[in-house]
Amino acid sequence: MPVISMLTIGQTPRPDISGDLRQLLPPHWELLEYGALDGLTRQQAETLCGYRGQGELLVTRMTGDSRQIELSAEKVFARLQDCIDRAEGVDFKGVAYYATLMLLFYLGSIIIGSIICGLFVDNFLPREWFAITSLCETSGHCASHAGVSASWFEIVSGIFLVLLLINAFMLKFFKKEETVNENQVVYRIDGMSCNHCKNSVEKAIKALDNVEDVEVILGKKEAVVTGKPNDEIVKKTVEELGFEFKGRK
Repeated sequence: MPVISMLTIGQTPRPDISGDLRQLLPPHWELLEYGALDGLTRQQAETLCGYRGQGELLVTRMTGDSRQIELSAEKVFARLQDCIDRAEGVDFKGVAYYATLMLLFYLGSIIIGSIICGLFVDNFLPREWFAITSLCETSGHCASHAGVSASWFEIVSGIFLVLLLINAFMLKFFKKEETVNENQVVYRIDGMSCNHCKNSVEKAIKALDNVEDVEVILGKKEAVVTGKPNDEIVKKTVEELGFEFKGRK
């Protein structure tokens, strides 16, 4: 049976990660989890691997405890080596094989897509759309654009590019204020630090009864829920993921 090993600087299990990963793996593949802090209490982890102000800082959470714990990268990596030793052999063959397949698929899709687009442009679109022929015919070279009028394709492409730049600028500097309507509830949730945290919370809450939609705002540590959720069920769901539920805003 092929085996995938998953290592974390914190503790296992990590259902927020392993749940999604298992859905991507074939049914007959086994997923094993190893954590550098497995078997330790918070006090033991702080004693053995706590950050003392020197070297690189790592931040994680203990299982069932949404409070963050600061760790020394050097000490954590030493414990991770023990995890690697336990997972060596067939586990790493599975990881290498899976990663190679994903990389080949990604690169192959880019190459094949580029070839298909090139063949489509060469064989199905008018050649004059992409060549400045009038300048070469009148002057014998293409070093100057003086006196040459742009084609409709060039004009449309230029306008489209300008609109894209304007849209990007407005999204960057003119963010609209989030408004909460009567059918929305805002929950405060601590411990979310990345997009994976965001996705796992959104997915878990959205699966609950009477929930139409969920949007997690990482910067504000909030989850905007559309519908009529049960606060106690939401609290239980969030805490099962390892985050701290702080109630409604």
